[in-house]
Amino acid sequence: MGVGAVETGRDDFDAGNLSPVDNWSAETYSTTTFQSLPFQIRRVALFVMGASLVAVLAIVILIAHPWSGGGDGSSAGYTGSGSGVPGDTDVPQEPVSSDAPSEDPSPAATDGPSQAAALQGLLQQAITDHQTVISAVQDIQACGSGDGFDADISALTQAGTDRSEIADQVGQASVDRLSGGQEAAQALVTALTESAAADNAFAAWGRDVSNGQCDGQAPTGGRNYKDGESASTRAGKAKEEFVSLWNPIAGEYDLQTITSDDF
Repeated sequence: MGVGAVETGRDDFDAGNLSPVDNWSAETYSTTTFQSLPFQIRRVALFVMGASLVAVLAIVILIAHPWSGGGDGSSAGYTGSGSGVPGDTDVPQEPVSSDAPSEDPSPAATDGPSQAAALQGLLQQAITDHQTVISAVQDIQACGSGDGFDADISALTQAGTDRSEIADQVGQASVDRLSGGQEAAQALVTALTESAAADNAFAAWGRDVSNGQCDGQAPTGGRNYKDGESASTRAGKAKEEFVSLWNPIAGEYDLQTITSDDF
């Protein structure tokens, strides 16, 4: 087939149906020089130009949107644990040994000492109140010759309130890490509750004495005084039980040991 026949075979070529690549080269196709080339050569030229355009577009896309994987220096197994400084991902991460100690200490290693210390803090408040009560009762027995009846009665009433509050706090305290902690806490609650009852009874006795005759020695035959004595006896038994349980705990955690007369 001659060149003229081939060209005649392409006379019905529709430029409107060209692909985007062909449209890009349509002007070149329509030039006189290009039209004078044989049809097969023109088709090869169009293919080469189209392929070149595709390659250029691919390069532009790769530059604008680089692949996340591949040879950019990042590891496929990177977990994001680096410091964020450029180049950190090139530094090999040291493996974490399974034998490394835990950063958080076991609660069992710290709860015992903290619970014992908290219980001792409450006990120390009871010791302070006990000393106040002893002074107030002795002054009432001496007919208020020291601080006076009003001060003594006020001190006893306040001590009763304080001991009741301390008993409530002991009852709510955590002692599960202490050996014999539950029994010790219960004994201390009983001791403080009975001591508070004694404080209130002695305060009432003080009011009785202040309203009557007191010649150097306060009378102790009234009901309020006897109620105070009975409550003190019950408190003393609970204190002895607590001491027998507390002192081993105090020795274990290097805390103060006590006697039943201390609180």
